[in-house]
Amino acid sequence: MSDFDSVPILDYNDIKINKTKFLEELRHAIVHVGFLYWRNVPIPADLLSSVKRFTREFFELPKEKKLQLEMWRSPCFLGYSNQGNELTKGLKDNREGLDLGTEVPALWREGEPEWYKIQGPNQWPEENWLPGFRDTFERYIEVLTGFSFELTSLIAEALYLTPNAFEVFYGDHSRLQHRMKIIKYPAVDELEPGASNQGVGPHYDGWLTLLLQGDDLPGLQAQSPHSGKWVDVTPIPDTLVVNLGKGMEHVTQGVAIATTHQVLNPPPGRGPRYSIPFFPRISIDAKLSEPGFKVPPEALALRDARGGIPVVTDSINYKELDKPFGQATVLTRIRAHQDVGRIHYPESMKAIGL
Repeated sequence: MSDFDSVPILDYNDIKINKTKFLEELRHAIVHVGFLYWRNVPIPADLLSSVKRFTREFFELPKEKKLQLEMWRSPCFLGYSNQGNELTKGLKDNREGLDLGTEVPALWREGEPEWYKIQGPNQWPEENWLPGFRDTFERYIEVLTGFSFELTSLIAEALYLTPNAFEVFYGDHSRLQHRMKIIKYPAVDELEPGASNQGVGPHYDGWLTLLLQGDDLPGLQAQSPHSGKWVDVTPIPDTLVVNLGKGMEHVTQGVAIATTHQVLNPPPGRGPRYSIPFFPRISIDAKLSEPGFKVPPEALALRDARGGIPVVTDSINYKELDKPFGQATVLTRIRAHQDVGRIHYPESMKAIGL
């Protein structure tokens, strides 16, 4: 079995210079690491700068304003999470955050499955709190949405599939609600005495993640899927971090690997760490247990040469991929946000014993 002790760096400009070589490098990252840095992505520098600035400014708002946006008010898991309100593996995550998504109307109607409630409108800060905040993040979601489709096309090509292979899981693009989050991880010396340094505990993501690291502070770690070793994913200027989720692993029959990751709070005296992950979404009705395409034998051979599907992980989430993706996502989210689950998803909470 192969292992990794660093995360590869790919350059977007290499696609035009030598696409074959670029796809080889991407293939290695997909099959053996599940994480990569992406340099020179086609995202305007001024937009990235504004996103980082507004992220800091949001968390500087008075607590009473942020609490007006608390997530329990929304069945869509959109809104503000107070410090320590989110759980991973039953333990408090020492972070606060604001979850946002593509602006869409509420999807759920009387008589439809409970988990359809996951799609609906955002809870935005008032414009006079942070003028330009909403415009900036709506623009960022739009730009990252387009880039994510380009990325999944490249992933498909790297795995010897047609560029549009993953389209079968998206369905009607107008019904997709992509998600993102802005996060503040306080430094260890800013936490309550005796608190752990779990910024967010070990977990998988659902489909795909494009992460903008908001500063130069350490904390993000990826777990090698063979040895279980934790590898630092140190911020590199002018890059996005890409990691693959369990859904991507599932539909490629384990050729692409989902990699467990976690975040540790910054060391004492360094101040807070800021993080801005973007989560492209597939259709909530997509059933990943039903093959959307035939995985080419060349790709399966890479998986087998690697040693099959790695099993070393500290993650426990995204276990229900035999269900529609939206339902699997709700079951994962109510474990993390049990206050939302108790108010809006009583049937789902009961089904998993919470």
